[in-house]
Formats: sequence, C-alpha cells, structure tokens
Amino acid sequence: MYYAWDIERFRKALDAGLEETFEGVPFTRAVVRVGAGTEVVCDVEPAETRAMSGPARIFGTPEVPHCLAGIDSYPLTCPPKTLFQAKGATIVGSDAVLGSDGTLYCPEPVETLQALDRALAFNATNRQAFVLQRETSESASICYFCSGGARHLDASALFLPNVEPGNYGSFVFRVLPQILLAAQLGIAFDVIVAADRSHWLIDAFRLANLPLRRILLAEESYGTSFRQVLFFNDFVKEGFFPTSTMESLALLARDVGAAEPKGALYVSRSLSRTRTPHYRPLTNERALEEQARDRGCTIVYPETLTFAEQIRLFASAGRIVGPSGSGMLNAAFARKGTRVLDLESFTVAVRQHAKIYASTGKDYAFAFGQFAGDDSREISVRSWRMPEAIFTAGLDWLFASLA
Repeated sequence: MYYAWDIERFRKALDAGLEETFEGVPFTRAVVRVGAGTEVVCDVEPAETRAMSGPARIFGTPEVPHCLAGIDSYPLTCPPKTLFQAKGATIVGSDAVLGSDGTLYCPEPVETLQALDRALAFNATNRQAFVLQRETSESASICYFCSGGARHLDASALFLPNVEPGNYGSFVFRVLPQILLAAQLGIAFDVIVAADRSHWLIDAFRLANLPLRRILLAEESYGTSFRQVLFFNDFVKEGFFPTSTMESLALLARDVGAAEPKGALYVSRSLSRTRTPHYRPLTNERALEEQARDRGCTIVYPETLTFAEQIRLFASAGRIVGPSGSGMLNAAFARKGTRVLDLESFTVAVRQHAKIYASTGKDYAFAFGQFAGDDSREISVRSWRMPEAIFTAGLDWLFASLA
C-alpha cells in the first residue's frame, strides 16, 4: 500500500526529479482539468439541515482542549446525495477517480479553483495514495501508481472510496451508507472496487441483498480504467448521517433480528493490546471492565463477532460504554435515545464521534482520561488511563433513569 510515509517519500522523490518508477512500481503523471465538467447519473436526495446536539455531559478535562471544538449544538447541513458516472475513468487512489476528461473526483469533483485549493491542501497531508501538485494558479497535475501497469477493463465498476482501508469504524460511517444507497437505487455493476476485502464488506453486500461481484482492491487497481465507474459523493460528512441514512441503518438492524433495547454493553479494546500494543493503550482497562461488570454491563469484544452479530447486539442495547474506537461506532446501530458513554484520551476524531452519536439520536457523554506521564510519543497514540472517580461518575450518569 502506498500510503502515509511512503507517499511522503514519493513526494520528495518527485520534487527531486523522479521519473517512471518509485521503489520498482511504475507511476503516471496526468493533468487535472478544473471545470472540465462532470457526469451525474442522478441527484438522489437534496441537502438536509439537521440539528447537531452536543454531549449531555463531559466528565473530566481533556488534556488537549481543542478536541472539543465543534461538538456543541447548532444547525448542520448534510450534503445532497449524488451518484456520479465517470465513463472511461481511472482509479488513482483509495478515495479518488480520474475521469477521461481530466476531472478529478475525491470523491467530490474538483471542478472549481476553490475545490482545487482544498484538494491540494488535503493531499499535502499524505493521507492519499497519490501526489497532487500545483502547476499554475489554475491547474494541477497528479502522479499516481499503476499497480499492474496501465490497463483497461471493459466493466462497470461500483467504487467505494475510503481513505482509511481496513478501519472498521471508517467502514461503518463512510462505506456502509454507500452500500445501502446502492441497494436502494438498484444500481447494476460488474465489479466492486473497494479499499479492502473485509468480512464486514462482504457481509454488508449480503445483508443489503446486493449481488456480490468480484472485489478488486483499490490499491491493486491504481492505474486501471473501466468502461464506467459509479460512485457517490461524500454525503456523510464527518459522520453526520442524513435522516434517510439513519432510517436505512434502523431497517438493517431490524432485518438482522434486533430485539427491544435492554441491558448494557462495555465495548472492550483489551484484545487490541496484543495486536496494536503501541497504539493508544488504555493501561487500566481490565479494572474498568470489572467495574463495569459489577454495574451490570456485558463485556463485548466486537472484533470477535460477525458484522450481523455486531449490528444485532448494539441495536438491542439500552446503554453502551467503552473507550473510543471502531467498536464504539457500532452505537450508530442502536435505537434513538440509547445512552452512550465514550471514554477518550485525545483523538482528532472526538468531533467526528460526536456527530455520529448526535445524528443517530443518541444521548451521549464523553469521559476524559489522562496521558501516561512517561510516554512522550505523539498524543494521538500515547498510552493513557481512566481515573476511577471519573469513570464512576460516568457510570452513574449512564445508569441513571432516562428522561
């Protein structure tokens, strides 16, 4: 995968005059044409303004206060839902398509100079699998890999963009809504191009009653063009679901047999201590699990469950608590009014998680822990602990009678 630090090295090599291959992999340079025009199959649904609601409570004090920016109550507009059809288009990244006319989609079309400025700024973070470079004030070029050499497939591809391949939480709020909308529209396609071949992707197609065509990994398809590529715009901005998407999630929960909400779940990340021991470890999680169990919580390990089991379990819960992460984003499947306590250290995703909880109607709160004093690493991965007093106060709120 050419991603993150690889792209940083690729960018530096291009600046130094690199041509043709990078670390043995061929790449191509092409012109991005701003204002070349876009093809729209249909505007599926207009924009919708909904109320963003802030957390009911905040326990503890975040050590990085700016992580709370944007989680208060205010009107928030969900973008319109749009389906694009790009004929003869090429996959150039895990979230990007280059049209035969030079239009770049990421997945929104870069069709104005302002959109080009935004695309260049985001690409400079090296989170995409290609390099976008400004040529003039009104033009840019793109350098992208050709994994199997430039090739063309005479097929209609359903492209599911996701800038975080292999991340379950990212799948839930970025990709699943696209799959459910594709099913609703009855889209016909020959192949699927996706960021990963995860079991939850395959399960989602089956649950949505969509045909499971062969799946091509985006990173294996870089440089491949198709007869046409079908894909949606990013209509779930930062995890804020439109009403119709929220309703689709509720129908999905019903179809997998969710029961009336009752009981409480503690969503554990303790298994990840073995798999990712240096990524944001919660050092006293075992003690938290015991305390939660004593208050009546069932301890769950989402990564051990099928996708349908996760939907069913969370949709049948009345209260949910756990450290921030992909597993907690299953709360999107829970009924409106479900109480959620999200345990945080610091992540750049606090606002994103707040939008997921708010837009799906949860009564939610955050409890902030403390960084380990002997860990000087970057704060997004630093080890942390949750003080017992803060956790107890959060549990008292979680189990208080619902209004």
